[in-house]
Amino acid sequence: MAGDQRSEAELDSVRFAADAVQLGFRSLEASEALVLEEGSGGAAPGRRLAVGVSDHAVPRREDLESADFATLAPWAEVPGKGPPLGPEGFRACLADRLREGRARPTWALGGLGPNDLSSVRDAGAQGAFVIRGMDWGGRPDRAVEKLLGAWEGSA
Repeated sequence: MAGDQRSEAELDSVRFAADAVQLGFRSLEASEALVLEEGSGGAAPGRRLAVGVSDHAVPRREDLESADFATLAPWAEVPGKGPPLGPEGFRACLADRLREGRARPTWALGGLGPNDLSSVRDAGAQGAFVIRGMDWGGRPDRAVEKLLGAWEGSA
């Protein structure tokens, strides 16, 4: 989203007492979202809104220090999203973050399906976002069961 629409949509998650907000590649900075949240009464009383950022391998978001978690993409081939990281690239990005003192819980994103979850978990991800690679077949409950089974079976 662009301009005022973007910030309004992001603020909606704060206004409705969400537990977290995921900021996109062109979104507000994480530190800005935290400032907005403080004045909004966004999270439940006594809790702070968790802020996540989308961090593609290049360019990197400079506000990762303010974030609670991140997504790292693309794991696999996705049209228009740049070269895929795959397991080796994902591990390398996590290692770079650790060396730089920027380590955060990180989820994989981009071109994933149930058959990728073992590699994703083994590469150090805390989870994965699966959208296009999932055959929902009109039964999202079964699709979710399949994803959870694939993730848990990769332990």
